[in-house]
Amino acid sequence: EYMLTDSGCSHVLVHQNSIIKGIEFQGNVIDLMDMSFEEEPGEDMHMMIEPHNLAYVIYTSGSTGQPKGVMIEHRSLTNFLCAMYEDFSQDIGITDNVLFSSSISFDVTIFEIFVPLIYGARMTIYQGEKFDVSKLVQVILEEQVTLSYIPPTLLNEIYDYFVRDNQKIVLNKLLVGVEPIKTELLAKYDHLFRGNLQILNGYGPTEATVCCTSYRYESNKEITTQNVPIGSPLLNTKIYILDSFHRIQPIGVPGEICISGIGLARGYINRK
Repeated sequence: EYMLTDSGCSHVLVHQNSIIKGIEFQGNVIDLMDMSFEEEPGEDMHMMIEPHNLAYVIYTSGSTGQPKGVMIEHRSLTNFLCAMYEDFSQDIGITDNVLFSSSISFDVTIFEIFVPLIYGARMTIYQGEKFDVSKLVQVILEEQVTLSYIPPTLLNEIYDYFVRDNQKIVLNKLLVGVEPIKTELLAKYDHLFRGNLQILNGYGPTEATVCCTSYRYESNKEITTQNVPIGSPLLNTKIYILDSFHRIQPIGVPGEICISGIGLARGYINRK
């Protein structure tokens, strides 16, 4: 209810009208199960979208206070999608099947939704319980998922399932991130898939359009740290390590990560 009010939302799409009951909302509620949709025109809408136009607003909890709506423009979204295509070796297309398993409130869903839409892949929507690992693995195997995001908390368990069903897996692209990930764990995945799994570790806040850096894990690269590096900036992105006076730090000296580039959000909705 807070997000509907704060964003000034005028339309809500639901698949059950009961979902909106008990929420004070003055806008239009559109039930997707309403069969009258079949009577509506099916032609494409002719709209001119500019790079600076708003693509989506997604709420992030932040560290204090109420959630804030992050405004992402089309140019930022397009840049992110192009970067993912490049980082996965331009190997995303009509033969792929992308798993959509994240909560809609989590910005990784931007990757899961738009990558298949833009690059012509199939999308499989996971409808089981979020932490039902056996069900998740079952969907990956039965639906022949080739590209998936797997949360850090599930990587170990899913690996154990994969070991038992190794012959059935067609997964060849894996996105990880959000939390630090042990180098040893990704090495196990790489060994299990005999080097045929592209593994990408993404890092970035919601305000930088899902990811601002990425690291392509490869077994022949020497990693001296316990955790996998966050990598280098995405396309049209720059990363600076600054001290408390906003001065660039020397290599190897800790500091605050600052981000610039086309991926930065417009700002927070209804906030200066």
